[in-house]
Amino acid sequence: MAGGFLANVVYSDPVKADARVEKELCATQVSFDELISTSDIVTIHTPLTKGSRGLIDAKVLRAMKQSAIIINTARGGAIVRKILLLHYRRS
Repeated sequence: MAGGFLANVVYSDPVKADARVEKELCATQVSFDELISTSDIVTIHTPLTKGSRGLIDAKVLRAMKQSAIIINTARGGAIVRKILLLHYRRS
């Protein structure tokens, strides 16, 4: 969908998508750090697990572009809410 807006679509996942799927979605796998530091819009789509709880924390927010937008479609626990609120109040 974002490709229709001439956006570069990147994703970070431990499992690489099938090449056919990447081609169909015009998506490229990148590291989490690269995704966070270069994206204008970050969408979170992950089940809430021990590994994803607190995924978006102060360190991640500092690494993001100041103008970046976060869309969390995952469970609330993926983002440390108190840190998110403090971050945006200071911005």
